[in-house]
Amino acid sequence: MITGWGAHMYDIAQWALGIDTDSGPVEVEATAEFPRRGLFDVHVGYRAEARYANGVKLTSHNGDPGVKFVGQQGWIWVTRGKYEAHDRNIFREKIGENEIRLYESKNHMRNFLECMRSRKNPAAPVEVGHRSNSVCILHHIAMKLGRKLRWDPTAERFANDDAANALLDYPHRGPWTL
Repeated sequence: MITGWGAHMYDIAQWALGIDTDSGPVEVEATAEFPRRGLFDVHVGYRAEARYANGVKLTSHNGDPGVKFVGQQGWIWVTRGKYEAHDRNIFREKIGENEIRLYESKNHMRNFLECMRSRKNPAAPVEVGHRSNSVCILHHIAMKLGRKLRWDPTAERFANDDAANALLDYPHRGPWTL
């Protein structure tokens, strides 16, 4: 679940932090409910927390998908195609000339094809996808191990944790290798 849908929310959060292409959290922890029997072994409920080097805390859980930014003056909640705020008037404020503007893409497939033709970066370049999915994988490993983990986003390895690092990959079916 988190490795399927989570990247769609984590990319928004990491973009807002300004680290969506080159960094990630430095600590992660998570708990999850795993089915004891049945057709699948994927968690059905979870709570997770990541801490970034700048002190920002990112909490996530299953439920209504979206990202809520909470600050000293209020909050903004966003999801794909929808947004809300503690005060909707904030959306009427004029954007300054040098302010950061979002990349507008109403259709990801069209955006991808247009960028193949133009050679421009798409709304979500491969680095963003990698870093967003990495947060999902880190949380999933924390769920499996049931403990807080320290992560080095530059080396892309867990700090002094062979058990966690062993879960970053899996045996591949031959003849495929990495």
